[in-house]
Amino acid sequence: MRYFAGVFWGLLFLLTARSAVAEDVLRFASQDFPPFSYAENGTAAGPFADIVNMVCAEAGLTCPIAILPWGRALERVRNGNAEGLFPLGWNDERATWLRPSPPVLTTEYGFFATVDSGKKYEKPGDLQGKRVGVYGPSNTSHALHQLWKQRRSFTIDMRPDSESGFFKLPRNRVDFVFSNRDVGDAVIRKNNITGVVYAGNYTVLNYLFGFSLAPEVQPAVDRFLETLARMKERGDVASVLGRYRLTSAH
Repeated sequence: MRYFAGVFWGLLFLLTARSAVAEDVLRFASQDFPPFSYAENGTAAGPFADIVNMVCAEAGLTCPIAILPWGRALERVRNGNAEGLFPLGWNDERATWLRPSPPVLTTEYGFFATVDSGKKYEKPGDLQGKRVGVYGPSNTSHALHQLWKQRRSFTIDMRPDSESGFFKLPRNRVDFVFSNRDVGDAVIRKNNITGVVYAGNYTVLNYLFGFSLAPEVQPAVDRFLETLARMKERGDVASVLGRYRLTSAH
């Protein structure tokens, strides 16, 4: 009898401890995706990391952040080894297993080309017969694939990083690169790529946080989102984004 009582109280202690941890800890996973998120001296950096640190300090939450390949970051949340993801573009598939935050920043997807080519993007017909580079699998490549399904008139060259397409452009190995505009500008600056310009906007979108739907982590997620809303209202989030020359979402 004492044995079963010991097991019962041991299990109760573990469940109580797990609940306490879930209420006070949100583990985030992100990727190397400048200018939105990246590692700096072994620590997560960039505007989203700054916002996480700011919000969690005010909310009384402990929020470790891991910078990982994007596939591993997604898998961490799916497997219950992390509770939050950023930066996240929203789509129908993600709505089946993630809880979104309100929009954090506004950015856009569009096309880059070389100056010498004179190529511009104004309408889908401008892609006729072209080869388009894109980073993926990602929300970016998902958006490009949706465009491809409308006409099936161009070829997609998908690579597992944001930089490959931009290196190919000056060598004429792709005609366009489809990218987040802020990401493309960051890649060009970082790698001193010359002769490549933004050739046209495709769509405006928001980036946000995504959270696990696991019931036990919702109290911590609620605290995070309530605090984030207050800090957006006060202008704190816009102030952080302004330091990176990014635009806060309304």
